Amino acid sequence: MIKLNAYRFSAKELVKMGWLKDLFQDNGFVIDRFPEVYYDTFKNASKVYPNLEQHINEDTPDYLGVYIFEYGDEKCEEQCRSTKEGVIVLFSDRIQDFCLRKQSEFSESLIDIENALREVVLYHELGHWLSHWPYYSGSNWKCGYSAKDRITHEVYAQLVAYWCVEGNRLNELLLREHLTPKIPSSPYNKYEILVGKSKVDMLSKLVLLRKYWCSFQLTDELAYELLKMDLIEKCVAYAFENSVRKIQLNVQALKSLGNEIAFQVLAMGWSCENGELTCIEYDFALCKLLALRLLDETELREVLNFEKKYCDENSRKGIRLIHKFGL
Repeated sequence: MIKLNAYRFSAKELVKMGWLKDLFQDNGFVIDRFPEVYYDTFKNASKVYPNLEQHINEDTPDYLGVYIFEYGDEKCEEQCRSTKEGVIVLFSDRIQDFCLRKQSEFSESLIDIENALREVVLYHELGHWLSHWPYYSGSNWKCGYSAKDRITHEVYAQLVAYWCVEGNRLNELLLREHLTPKIPSSPYNKYEILVGKSKVDMLSKLVLLRKYWCSFQLTDELAYELLKMDLIEKCVAYAFENSVRKIQLNVQALKSLGNEIAFQVLAMGWSCENGELTCIEYDFALCKLLALRLLDETELREVLNFEKKYCDENSRKGIRLIHKFGL
């Protein structure tokens, strides 16, 4: 049976990994070790992990390395599958080929480019592990972590990589210009709009996403909207905790209100299923309106009146932000 070659970290990488550990621990995460990391060819890795994705954009970190996790047999109440901790494999052949292909675009030596590239890919894959596995208040993203949620996962992986390379000219150039596709639909460039946000904010939102992903059946797109919002954490948490998922808000009835608030809610761009907005989407629309300061006291009263008129009387809890936060 093939055994992959263990990766030997450089002194520079060990220092940066120590910095990452401190950053996450300062924000409540528990990290007592890092994952297994290997450095071998893609061919060898495919023999050990036959389900490795064969076709992926060459100008992305995940073409040059991968965070491999497996699904477990357990399921939560929402029927989300559990996952197991993953390992990281950096593909030696692809990293070397990439450097040869790009060498003419840099003034540095081939070995310097290769060392820098390997470092950037390592930080990206560590970003996957950091968002997935380290515990926070006794839980992690064991349940609900899915390979299909590419935007959310790549945002955090790319952000962690960016935090690690910021200020290092060569490393930052590799990440921003050569490992961030310009194609609008690519999940690998979605982090760029978030680099100005505080690390504390992004890590607190990671905690929220982990906590509510299954119970509220969050989508990749909705999670990304949350990451972009400039919201107070307790406001978002209250929206999650007090939403009544069974409530359905009829879009036609919403339109018939004919007031500015109704149109602002519709303008948030939430997807509609069968002509209806779900309560979760409505709550996030309200949160966003509050964050953008588009609601004054009069308009908040209209929101409460809207709830009374259109929310299910038997199960209505609504989102009483005006009472909870004195808004």
